[in-house]
Amino acid sequence: MKADFYIGLGDNARWLGTVLTHGAPSQLDQEVDLFNNGATQETDYTQETFIERAKNAVDSNEPDGAWADDGDTWPHDHNTSVGTDFAYAWNNGCIHVFEEGYMVAQYYPNGARRPSAFPDMVRRHPANPRAGS
Repeated sequence: MKADFYIGLGDNARWLGTVLTHGAPSQLDQEVDLFNNGATQETDYTQETFIERAKNAVDSNEPDGAWADDGDTWPHDHNTSVGTDFAYAWNNGCIHVFEEGYMVAQYYPNGARRPSAFPDMVRRHPANPRAGS
């Protein structure tokens, strides 16, 4: 499984690197503790932690990896990570996990959780103002 690593999301995201094998979430969590499941409260998981773990993933998959700061170039024949099995992006304390371009998970390594429930549209729909009252 291929995986790309980024800082940020969208058009402003900065590509860090790519692994061409062992890029599934379970593999990265086991091999480089990408999601920091064993973190203690004394240990903050920072952007630098994410970069370090992504670099460890690339280094452990040599020669099947590329790291931008080492001068490596985009290793795919497709132009975006939509064509990559997985992409991981660090943004505002959260690791966003994408599978073939679709976000499938969010991890907050320092323990924060944000609800992602879909809003109750019945209550808010203007055609039904009394619903939910």
